[in-house]
Amino acid sequence: MDMLKTDVEKFNFIEDDRLCDKGFSADVKKEIYRFPSILLLDICIVCECAESTSWESLEALAHSGKISQDLFESMKFLLAAATYIRLSTYLHHDSHDDRMALSPQSIHVRYLLGDAYSNTGQYEKAEQCFLQVLQVEYDKTSAEPLTDYSGNPLTTDCDIQDKVDLMSAAPPEDRLVMITHNTPSIIAYLVSLGNVYRLQKKYSTAEAYFMKALQFIRYLYGDEAAVQPAADTLNNNAAYFNDMKQCDKAEDYSLQALTVYRQISHRADRVDIANTLSNLAINYNRMEQYYKAEDYYLQALSMKRQFSNGAVSVEIAQTLYNIALNYSDKKQYNKAEDYYLQALTVYKQISHGSDSVDIAGTLYNLGVSYAAVGENIKSREVRRQALDIYMRLDPLNPNIVALDHQLQLS
Repeated sequence: MDMLKTDVEKFNFIEDDRLCDKGFSADVKKEIYRFPSILLLDICIVCECAESTSWESLEALAHSGKISQDLFESMKFLLAAATYIRLSTYLHHDSHDDRMALSPQSIHVRYLLGDAYSNTGQYEKAEQCFLQVLQVEYDKTSAEPLTDYSGNPLTTDCDIQDKVDLMSAAPPEDRLVMITHNTPSIIAYLVSLGNVYRLQKKYSTAEAYFMKALQFIRYLYGDEAAVQPAADTLNNNAAYFNDMKQCDKAEDYSLQALTVYRQISHRADRVDIANTLSNLAINYNRMEQYYKAEDYYLQALSMKRQFSNGAVSVEIAQTLYNIALNYSDKKQYNKAEDYYLQALTVYKQISHGSDSVDIAGTLYNLGVSYAAVGENIKSREVRRQALDIYMRLDPLNPNIVALDHQLQLS
């Protein structure tokens, strides 16, 4: 514990620490990035629970019950924020330059905090950060004149929505454009806000932000532009319509996104392509187009295995599990059994031998497949395992009632 106290004191944090109005220049690596990693390492040493990476160590501490759920979430936020700030600083300087200007008014810091909040499930805080930075960029852009392709100012007295409306009214051959360096940032903030609202199930608000982002992209790059922001926004629109169970619209946007990702890809195994293939498969499964879904799932699995270089991941486990569900839906239970067992192996590797809710869910569905082909002893065994894990880790899970009833009948 003395070591932990000493390491915290190295960073000279005190209760009255605040960013003053004028701000200061921070060394991101020394003064921000290293703090949560060192703090976590000290906790792991005390708890005798160290793994090869900070993220794996944090998961191990949580699975073993050595830290509370609140501490787990807080540490996850610290690690995500510190890592994101360091990488973004390097990208900003286009080099390994650790200098970063910090101030309460820093748009860069606000956006990074918003992203970190979003990645750790603190959506209301993320929403506030993104709204603040978006308003700053809107104010900047509203102050700039709207120009034509020759750079001639068209109006100097209108806000950003007026500019968008003017662009919307123009015919394609005379389309007006905003000549401003702020527009790409505005697109990123609109998409981030849309995602935050979607994750909060505020679907109509999410749709409005996604559509506005797509509108900006098309005016900035053209209607058929093959650029990353266009593909990402199309994908976000697809996710929104998936959540709303509007499968036809989700399919349309996913296929558009897939086309753009493939056009801009310099490698055949891009993560974006694999994720879009998975999304299409999920959508086709929901539409009961099971053979189309199978095709896209298998393409996605192949790509994810290529870029994982043999490593296990949640994405691979989830895809294996979804393929198994697909075969179950088609009543191809032997194939389903094979993929459930593969998924189970990966989930166990990820959890380092500990039980998890994902393992319980896979065992539960594996038991359904065993029962469908008459292997009742195996079915009962894996269902008992699933019930035991649910009772320990997720006692309110709705599968518990079904499992208890099935075991009583078997």
